[in-house]
Amino acid sequence: MTISAAVDIVAEISDGLFETDAGVATAPTAPTVTSATSITTITLTIDGDASVTNYVVYKGTGDIGWQSGGSRSGDGDVTVTGLDYNIPYVFIVYSKTAGGYYSPPSIAIPITLSETGDTSTFEDTYVSEAANSIAVLGYEDITYLPRGGGSRAIKALVDYEGVDSLGGAPHGKSYTIEVSVVNSATVGISSSELDTGGDKVSLPKRIGEAAAERRITKIISQDNGILTLEVR
Repeated sequence: MTISAAVDIVAEISDGLFETDAGVATAPTAPTVTSATSITTITLTIDGDASVTNYVVYKGTGDIGWQSGGSRSGDGDVTVTGLDYNIPYVFIVYSKTAGGYYSPPSIAIPITLSETGDTSTFEDTYVSEAANSIAVLGYEDITYLPRGGGSRAIKALVDYEGVDSLGGAPHGKSYTIEVSVVNSATVGISSSELDTGGDKVSLPKRIGEAAAERRITKIISQDNGILTLEVR
């Protein structure tokens, strides 16, 4: 594995080769990637546009630059070997056309290999720690109601911030609530599934009152562990 090839790829992308050139050339779409791992290797399964070359680059904790993980023509697998366990890595994939245009990057895949052959992702770690934090700080049971239907009970930290004026009489007032949940589609709400303005949660507007459906209006902050939302 070499570093120079990856550096060249990143430099070219930074120069804007993934953009269209006045309609003359069209950049490929970002490829999608799934992964499978063992103790010292990761296999990335790439699905992207036809007639492109797919390049894998990755970076481990402490690495200054990106390293080349290999490439392939068209869809399929690229296996990166010689990795160390217990070191967090991030992998991304780019596609390149014959004309030299790069796609935007794939979604980054964070992986930590284990000495036993088991794997955990950054997301697994953050979600676990976030769930523990919410439990320790004192949670409330609320209900998440996606716009598309259905519901699920989740645990949340709820900050009943106060009351906002909607412009004075006769417009009334809006109760603003800040809700922090685990960024997970199983034990909380995932930022990737959230439809702000459409999704709702069921909770009281004040402590001690009955729960009612309230709209999620925006994301206040997010990371891989905690999603903090404004609810009105």
